[in-house]
Amino acid sequence: MSCLPVRVLIVEAHPFKRRAAAQVFQELGCDAVLLAADAEAALHVLQTSGAVDILLYSLRAQQVADLSAFTALSQRRLFGAVILCSQHEADVHDAIRRLTEKLGVVLLGYIQSPVISGAITPLVSAFIGRPRFLPSDGPRRREYLGPISRAELQDALASQAFKPLFQPTVDLRKGDVRRLNVLSRWAHPRHGWVMPGDFLPLLARAELLGELFSAQLEQGLEFLQAADRLGHRLDLAFNLPASLCGAPGLIEQVQRAVAQHDIAPTRLTFELDEDAVLELSPAVLENLILLRLLGVRLSMAGFGSGFSSLERLGQLPFTEIKLSAVLTREPDGGRRSRAVICSVLALAATLKLSTVVTGVDTQRQRQWLNQLGFTLAQGDLYARAMSAEKLLPWLERQAGWLRKT
Repeated sequence: MSCLPVRVLIVEAHPFKRRAAAQVFQELGCDAVLLAADAEAALHVLQTSGAVDILLYSLRAQQVADLSAFTALSQRRLFGAVILCSQHEADVHDAIRRLTEKLGVVLLGYIQSPVISGAITPLVSAFIGRPRFLPSDGPRRREYLGPISRAELQDALASQAFKPLFQPTVDLRKGDVRRLNVLSRWAHPRHGWVMPGDFLPLLARAELLGELFSAQLEQGLEFLQAADRLGHRLDLAFNLPASLCGAPGLIEQVQRAVAQHDIAPTRLTFELDEDAVLELSPAVLENLILLRLLGVRLSMAGFGSGFSSLERLGQLPFTEIKLSAVLTREPDGGRRSRAVICSVLALAATLKLSTVVTGVDTQRQRQWLNQLGFTLAQGDLYARAMSAEKLLPWLERQAGWLRKT
């Protein structure tokens, strides 16, 4: 088999099982297969040999130290994805999957031990189809960027170094694009592309999130005009930071922007994370009501990942629930996950709210969610976030495919 550009580290206490797993990955043609008996040895291997793409980690029955060690290892950010060897109950697997999400780790799946090729091959194939993990991405956090002054952030905003990306939201049944989520990446002159998780806290501390939102709104509406001219009638979704929800002048800014670009406010959705409405001041509530009176739709993003979801749904004029990928990531998530998802669908129907699912990465997941009754989805199965220059040709190809079908 040709060599796969994948580095693997196997963490398994039992020598025979460790060697058997190594043989499976070697037969698949993985670029490098490293071995460790426990998490401490694994950390030493990673520090001396460098980061790996996939960690195969064994969670033994009744060995609570295994999970604690895995958590500590994950926080080092020295691997891109994990496959867990585990025979625990489905509800435990559900909870561990949520833990990996919180740790920022891609969980490819669970397998039983000893490892066999038939179980590993589809998981490695799924990993290869994802955005590749680069060891340099691991340390690229705020401390890696070094001190960033407010003046530097202001210069980056003024020079439009924060570039807009658009991720489609797609109809699960028909496959056509309904909406675009407007995102940003920082084209940093020294560090390359910097992700939102790294620059948003910097902008928040410098009180510059309003400037970024203004840029996103302007860039998104400009793109919508270009798409309209080509016959692609789409809606837009923006993240509305918590600090802006009650900001004076927000309503006037939105009114001015849509009027300038001749875009109906009904084509806009503002997504609010749950922490954005934890402090429900009169100013926040008034702004959200005024947005709804304008025709702007409001989405509770990350629904199911926090604590205030149900209370805020009853208090605020939301039009949509955007489910956290934690809830919908895996069709075999277990009875509890399925029950929660079905309850959310029933709640949305009762409140006359639309629903969007995120993190849809596989056809099997799409089919499962479609059967449950979801209609709108977002994820790598359809398209990753892309620039305006790439998105317009992509929309043309998408429209051509739909006409043929």
